[in-house]
Amino acid sequence: MKLAWERPAGFSSMFLRLALGLSFLSAVADRFGWWGAFGQLNVAWGNFARFVEYTSSTGFCHTR
Repeated sequence: MKLAWERPAGFSSMFLRLALGLSFLSAVADRFGWWGAFGQLNVAWGNFARFVEYTSSTGFCHTR
């Protein structure tokens, strides 16, 4: 039995899974403020409070 990275299709599948996983982790890191403060280059949220404020305003059940 060959390992996943020994097959050509297995390598590309593993690479795509890794890239997708890292992109999700990058979004989480942005929400926690690990990429920097809001307003810096390539920072969308800057901290978790801004993320929660925005998502609460766009949710189905408004609590305000």
